[in-house]
Amino acid sequence: MSKFISYDGYYMPKNKLTDKELKDVKKDLTITPNILMEPKTKEEKDKLTYEIYKSTDKHIIMPIYYGITKFGKCDNKMNIQKTKFKFTGKLRDYQESIVEKCLSSIKEKGGGLLSVPCGAGKTTMALYMASELKLKTLIIVHRSILLTQWIERINQFTDAKVGIIRGKKVDVDGKDIVIGMIHSVSQRDYDPEIFKQFSFIIYDEAHHCPSKVFSQALMKTTGIHTLALTATPYRNDNLIKVMHWFLGDTMYRIKLKVNSAVVVKRFFYYSSDKSLFVEKKAYFKGKMLPSVTKMVGNISQIKTRTRNIANIITEILKNTDENRKIFVLSKLKSILNDTKDIVDRKVEESEQKTETRLYTGDMKDDERDEAAEKADVMFATYDIANDGFDVERLNTLILATSRKDVIQSTGRIMRKPLEVGNTRPLIIDFIDDLSVFSNHARERLKYYDRCKYKIENYYFYDNKLVSEEDYEELKNGKNKEIKKKSLEKALKTKKITDDEITKRNDIIFDTSNEDSEEEIVKPYKINPQIRYIPMS
Repeated sequence: MSKFISYDGYYMPKNKLTDKELKDVKKDLTITPNILMEPKTKEEKDKLTYEIYKSTDKHIIMPIYYGITKFGKCDNKMNIQKTKFKFTGKLRDYQESIVEKCLSSIKEKGGGLLSVPCGAGKTTMALYMASELKLKTLIIVHRSILLTQWIERINQFTDAKVGIIRGKKVDVDGKDIVIGMIHSVSQRDYDPEIFKQFSFIIYDEAHHCPSKVFSQALMKTTGIHTLALTATPYRNDNLIKVMHWFLGDTMYRIKLKVNSAVVVKRFFYYSSDKSLFVEKKAYFKGKMLPSVTKMVGNISQIKTRTRNIANIITEILKNTDENRKIFVLSKLKSILNDTKDIVDRKVEESEQKTETRLYTGDMKDDERDEAAEKADVMFATYDIANDGFDVERLNTLILATSRKDVIQSTGRIMRKPLEVGNTRPLIIDFIDDLSVFSNHARERLKYYDRCKYKIENYYFYDNKLVSEEDYEELKNGKNKEIKKKSLEKALKTKKITDDEITKRNDIIFDTSNEDSEEEIVKPYKINPQIRYIPMS
């Protein structure tokens, strides 16, 4: 009896393994996420733990790339499902070299991860690769908006016939590309024969698939070739290894996008309200640690803070020459609602023709679509805007609450190449000068520096915009006469100039500083014996 690969994974004969080897494999593939609040009892741990292997009398069935790494290559018993459709679009210059490397790796190794920043065109590149492989393709997504976007892109760039797997709807016969919702694939009891039709499996926003529920989809969708797509191939629970075990090593990764035309205006904020603007802690992992949830809840109640953010928005809107389309992000909907209310009142008073809209998870899809199409100012939660948000006309981002990782958020205002005379991309980073929020700001600053963004610092003490010197003295309790600075002047930017546009008029990728080209493209090494460290 020999090892082989089939539709549900890598089959390893049990009689080829020692008792210890079999035990080690089961231990590797019994997954428990690393979470902040460690389970206190065995029952709590058991609820978190899940297995990503199957066992028969004769075989243990494991993720393909885990098996290949640990036990070597073997025969593939899956049938190739061919199809014919054409890619009718055109790749950008930099995309051509990326897909060439990825297609070479897919043909040699089976599959892997393509990780590029938001706006680099991973959807387009994936469709091109599918057309070149000429295989019936299944694309797995985790949100309805992504399903819709994939259908739009497929119709825009190919002549493929498109099907859907979602709930009771299984439209796969005679289709070249089928899009499946991961919730349905992971939780519904579909006929296994359905998934045997697909020879190329693509997971979009693949960093989500290692979770306990979604990983069930991975165990049902094994193709001859695989492709993982995500701009952020890491997880706080250290489970990104699960994605790689099922979908393959990193084929090509670019960590960040350089754009020296972007301006970041960092507004530090300090409140004299000691009842709300104060560090709060909670008990985690046997110690008291700062509680972001409690502190965000508190600062959401500080009225001067909300008014400052609203004033920044309305001041930006006053300069109609810049034609700014603003994207406001917050952890809490209450901050969005309160800020929007103030902005709406000021807009009405000024008689400006400005559309402001919410963009949150409790809205219907058509309401969000209308907001994305019509709004001059969109107020969105981080969660809803993280994946599948694709609105090219945005050029201004306001970070209304703290977040350590803003890679995807900043990508939302850089969806297309810049041209001479374009409005300069602008990031307003509102920094609560308090506890872990200050640490988050330092991490964001490192990212801005690496991206070559132009950085300017400003300072709010309560509702007053002041100099850095006055700000520090006021923070330290010194009473003094202060001169307020002009918010209008602070928010001015210049149009894009000719010398800021690259000859290719395209996206520039970082191959300098901390990242050499070798490091950027270097794959993760899949080794079950080591703890995985996210490349971020």
